[in-house]
Amino acid sequence: MLDDLHKGANYLDKAVHAFRGADTIFLKKIVNDCIRDASLASDKRLAEIAVIAYALMKISSKEHIAGSSNWAYARKKILEHLEDAKLSLLKGDEKKFESDLNRIRESVSSVDYELGHYITDSINKARLKMASSAYAFGLSLGSAADLTGADSKELMQYIGATKIHDEEEIELNISQRIKKFSGLLKS
Repeated sequence: MLDDLHKGANYLDKAVHAFRGADTIFLKKIVNDCIRDASLASDKRLAEIAVIAYALMKISSKEHIAGSSNWAYARKKILEHLEDAKLSLLKGDEKKFESDLNRIRESVSSVDYELGHYITDSINKARLKMASSAYAFGLSLGSAADLTGADSKELMQYIGATKIHDEEEIELNISQRIKKFSGLLKS
């Protein structure tokens, strides 16, 4: 349990540094590593960290958001909430950790509402993407949706529109598929 808390805090620490430096490539690596670990351990805490990191990667890569005068303040608040979440996790304060994550989600949703151009907010998009990745790691649709908090109907539609099901080879067992997809995500 303590190792899981430290693993989550480590991912949050990396996300803080990547987000602070506007390093979307490093954020993507964090997302891929975190959702892989979340899938393997069925760890909802890590999955939520991956969801948030993915949403941060997406919003910080949008020129119309990063170029906005409101972005500096929003980014500062998100960084504060990320730091708070990391400290709460290290202290083992699950209730405070959840509160910190809620503040991050609210900040991201606020940025989406004020500066975004899309109907679906970044957090929900991130949930679908992370659930799809968890599915690619071998979780069932239901388990992937449960792990990430994605809507299972939306997830089925999303996965149906992707090529994940076409790429999987039936003769590979779960450990072989995890190894295969782990290599793909690292490249």
